[in-house]
Amino acid sequence: MHLDELAKSLNGYFPTRESYPAWVTQPFTFSFATADVIDEYLDEIIELQQSQVQQQLFRTTTLSTFWCHQIVVYPLIAKKALEILIPFVTTYLCEQSSPFRGW
Repeated sequence: MHLDELAKSLNGYFPTRESYPAWVTQPFTFSFATADVIDEYLDEIIELQQSQVQQQLFRTTTLSTFWCHQIVVYPLIAKKALEILIPFVTTYLCEQSSPFRGW
């Protein structure tokens, strides 16, 4: 009983992949007509969709790796996508730089 309640409350902290914006999970195939995309992201998304190199990378890497590769060329959308995909990124980075890592 208690564990069921705990599981339900934790689900609120970890969204399902289906709840992610379509432009994050399917940047090359989503429809602008049905997707809720902030105007400031439009230019970068359109540029990204034109790149054959990025489409190939998308097909051959994980979603988070793909967005990490975009951070220099498409900083607005890459940063937002990574915030969505990796909600505890600051904790992760702190753990990776800790001298006590692996203890």
